[in-house]
Parts: sequence; C-alpha cells; structure tokens
Amino acid sequence: MNPLALLIFELMKWPGGSLNHNITNRHLWMLVILLLPPALLINLGLAPFSSDEPIRVTVAMEMILSGQYFFPTLAGLPYYNKLPLFNWIVAALFRLSGSWHEVVPRLYNVCVLLVYAGVIYLAFRKQLGKQVASLTALALVTTGDILFWDSLLGLIDITFSLLMFMMFMAIFAAASKPRPGVYYLAAYLLASLGFMMKGLPSLVFLGLTWIALAISIRSWKPLLRLNHLYGIFLFLLILGAYALVYSRYNDPGMYLSIIWRESSQRTVMNHGWWNTFSHLFTFPFTIGYHFLPWTLWLVVFTLSSARKYVKEQSLLRFLLLTLGINIVLYWTSPEMHPRYLLMLLPLGLALIMGPMLSLKPLNERLLKFLLITGRIFALMALLSIPSLYLYFIYYQDFTPSPWLFSLLIPALFLIFLFRKQDIFRTGILIALSVLIIRIAFNLTVLPQREMHNQDLALKEAAEEVARATQGKTLYLAWNTQIHELTLAYFTRERREILARHHPEHVPGTWYVSDAPMLGKMDRKRIPYEVIQTFPTRYYSKPVTLYLVQIQP
Repeated sequence: MNPLALLIFELMKWPGGSLNHNITNRHLWMLVILLLPPALLINLGLAPFSSDEPIRVTVAMEMILSGQYFFPTLAGLPYYNKLPLFNWIVAALFRLSGSWHEVVPRLYNVCVLLVYAGVIYLAFRKQLGKQVASLTALALVTTGDILFWDSLLGLIDITFSLLMFMMFMAIFAAASKPRPGVYYLAAYLLASLGFMMKGLPSLVFLGLTWIALAISIRSWKPLLRLNHLYGIFLFLLILGAYALVYSRYNDPGMYLSIIWRESSQRTVMNHGWWNTFSHLFTFPFTIGYHFLPWTLWLVVFTLSSARKYVKEQSLLRFLLLTLGINIVLYWTSPEMHPRYLLMLLPLGLALIMGPMLSLKPLNERLLKFLLITGRIFALMALLSIPSLYLYFIYYQDFTPSPWLFSLLIPALFLIFLFRKQDIFRTGILIALSVLIIRIAFNLTVLPQREMHNQDLALKEAAEEVARATQGKTLYLAWNTQIHELTLAYFTRERREILARHHPEHVPGTWYVSDAPMLGKMDRKRIPYEVIQTFPTRYYSKPVTLYLVQIQP
C-alpha cells in the first residue's frame, strides 16, 4: 500500500489503534523515496546563477564557442584558478542537453549527490552493517548545508568530494583487501581526477590519508610498497598528458603558480595570526551549525563505550584518523566554507552512526535526548507549513502554492511515529522532517526570494543588452569591472564570447565599459556614443556599465 495512504488509514484508528506498530521502517523508507524528488527538484532552476556557478558555466560556454577545451578562458583570457575537468563536465552537459539553462548543472549536481549517497552505502554496508550504511547515506543528503545550499547549485564541490571519498576508501582497501595494487592505482587515479578539478587539495588529501592508514593499522608497510611508484607514474601520466597539450597554447607553469597562490590564500600566510587564532575557536561551532541536525548526535561520544567501539573497529578507527588529520587543514584556514568539507562529512557521520546504532542498550538519558530532539524536528516540520504560509501572505505580499498544505499529513504523522528504543527509526524520521521542511522551503522561500533577488535584475539587464547587440562586433573594454553573472548571461544570450579588448578607434565597434575605461577612451581621443547603461557589480560593489559604439 502507498505509505501516504497507509498513514491516513492509521490516523483514522489513532489513538485507539496501532499507528506506531503497523508503520514499519520499510514504509518510512518508501516515504523517503517519495519525498526526495520534490525536495531536491522543485524550483531547482528558478534562481539565476549564483556563487561560483557563473564562473563555471561561463568557462564551459567559452569552451564550446571557441572549441578550445584544453585551454580554458574567461572573457577570452586564460583562466587559471581551476583545472578544466569540471568545466568539461558542464560543457558536456550543455552539449548533450542542448540547453544552457540554470537547471542543467544543478540537476547534474543533484544526481551526483544521490550517487554519492549510494557509494557511501556500498562502502560501509559490509563492515558497519546495512543500518549504519543506509542512515549515514541518508544523513549526508539531509545535512543542513547540503540540503539548503549545495544541492540548490551546480558547484564543483559535491563531485570533487565524491572523488575524494572514493579515494579514502581505496586507500583503506589497499591495506585490507587482496590484490592491493589495484587499490593503489585507484587511489592515485582518483587523486589525479581530483587534481584536474581543484588542484593541490587532492594531493594533500592523498598524502595525509596514507599517513592516517599507517597510524590506524600500526604499520608503515603501506607507505613503503612499490605500488606507490606505479600510482605516481599514473598520476604524472594523466597530468603530464594534459600539460603537454596545454603547452601548445600557453605556459603550464602559470597554472602551478596560480594554483599554489589559490591554496595559500586560505592559510595563515594570507590571513594573519589573529584571524587564524580566532578561527580555531569558531570553527567547531560553525561546523556544528552547518551540519545540523546530525551534529546533535555527537552526544553519543559522552559514552565511554562509544569511544571504545570506534577504537576497536578497524574501519571506524581509519575514518577517525583520516578525518582528524585532514580536517586540520580547514581548522587552521580562516577562508573556509562548509562545502569544502563535504568529502570528510560521511566519515564523521559514519563515526556517529556506528556506535549509535550498534551499541545496545544505550544510556537511558541519551535515548530520551534522541527522542525529544527527533520530535522537535518533526514539530518544526509541522509548524513550518502554516508559519511560512502566513508569514509570506501578511509580511511579504506573496501567496505560496496551495500544494504547501499537502505536506501537513506526513508532517503530522511523524510526531507520533517515534519509538524510544528504535534509534534507526528516529534517524529516518528526523531525515523525513528535514525533507518536509525543504519542500516547504522550495514552495515558499525560493519563489518569494526571486521577487526581490538583486541578481535577477543583473540577469535581465544583461540579457536585454545582449539581445540588442546580436550580430554586432562587441567587446568588453579591457579593465572593465564586471560580475561573472553578467558575463555569463551575455555569453549565453549572444552565443558569443564577450572577450576583453583594448578599445581602438574602429568605427562601428561596440564595447561594454565602466566609467574608468570611458575616461581612458576620452584621454585617447576615441569618439564614442553611449547607447545604454545597465547595472552589474564587482564583488559587492555596485557598478554601472555603459554600452557604447565607436564613432567615426
């Protein structure tokens, strides 16, 4: 029977019936499967490109337009900040779908997130059990930062994190499985793919995780095997092949210097001792907030039996050391975003779920805490529906979709389905509560936010000017300050690269320029006519752009 129909049937019997008894964990998993698509997909393509999305899509679009897939550019100039693997993926998505719409990279990101959850389940089910593996996978998808931010955008981080997590598990398998040479090669292959996405972090993860493995098994033999030489050869072969092709267009050494600079910007060398020192104290609270609700379950480590369980279980011990050694990089880095930690997140979640679901019986106070917090999240899911509806009607002059009220039925039932002794069930119900809140968020916050989104005005202005200049020779004046979002929509609308160019006295040529560049044109006595002005921004600073035509 459909789980939603079963819930309605059981409510008719409550409180004299057997609501909590008849609805099994299998029914709850069916409800998870029903709620995941609307939670992850409703209004996914509504917002303009945001965060780093404009850079990724513009580089991909310029690859398609120029045919130069090995020489990435941004505004026609060499782009050094990231290697091109993720841009290749976005370009392939654009070509395969035939669309450059916002939803294309975002839908891919959602699919990768679900693949990531599936890989986590497969990686953990044999050693930690199906319950730990499945709840860890579900917790990843329903972690606050992923569900309400990362899954809404087509960013690089989830794909990169999937590669790094697979690399962690390949390194563990190299010491625990037969034919270790295969896993050595797999680890270095995954590290090379990660390097082709984000550069040096994958190398750092690779080296530190081998050290974590050696410490966890109390043996340095995995670090001394000749298999490393084959892996290093594979790594250098892949990167060397790309560098060789790239050298036909530009100096590969420039990549290394820029990538090194990008990495050092996130350390004490760039931010100073005071910012780094204060970050040491705020970091745990930042992580605890962004990865709710599951960070609340860290309370399990107040039990000495939980700490002992982690030490005795070989996989959990490896995960603990891998997490502890690698997280130091971010704990000491003031320029840290929670999405940079997504490759370490399943490690922490497995460390929580392992003892939480395996130790029996748990402390009575802990069981009561889990039951109360679970019901609080269920209550939040229930109250979010009328609260959001009334808030937006009375304070934002916006009427949410009536579909919002269809969430009341599953939200109401969650409160009554908790069992004090069933922690696995409690975890599923918390995840369901968060999914319901995300669907309510999709139906209210996302559409209302777009009514007042400043980026929407930038998008519409860029598209309007791009349409007006179709078929005309148009350049971006050399040092013009422009936001990548404006650049992305110019490129998408015109299907041409808006390349930076030093203004010249060529009558009939059009330029997009800011005020300082117009001043340079005046000093060079280049005659022009301002055809239109439109807004952009440079970082957070508003900038007025001018569409000008060079006159005879």
